[in-house]
Amino acid sequence: MNRHAKTCHAARRTARRRRGTLYVSVLGVTLIVALLGMTAITVGRLQLRAVVDQDDHREARLLARSGVEYGFAWLDGKDDWRSAIASGAEQPATNLGRGTFTWQATDPDGDLADDVADGFTLRGVGRVGRVTAVEEVQVAAQSPGLTCLEA
Repeated sequence: MNRHAKTCHAARRTARRRRGTLYVSVLGVTLIVALLGMTAITVGRLQLRAVVDQDDHREARLLARSGVEYGFAWLDGKDDWRSAIASGAEQPATNLGRGTFTWQATDPDGDLADDVADGFTLRGVGRVGRVTAVEEVQVAAQSPGLTCLEA
């Protein structure tokens, strides 16, 4: 083999190595860009889920408050409410917006009808998606005013 042939053969081998190195480099860069893109998509989805959950929390809290207000309105409309519902029994769900609310009245001794002077707890429960919020109000029976204050 002459010197010129040896030089051409060596140059071709070097060129092939360079093309292989370039190919591997391009694949590496492509892999990095793809990983960055997938990471950006995942971060975007997590941020969106956080915003949606935050909205669900806010709406569930409002629904729980609505449950308490609805319970007060229902109790106010019935003279015999203490015998009409059982202590701690959750009243049927009411749909409102994207969620539902329920309410319940609970007497500490377990019997609402035994004494009208018993206080009770009125609880509203709001549910939106995967979020549940609860709001409770302690209700004390109103005692008559002092007779010395009568005019």
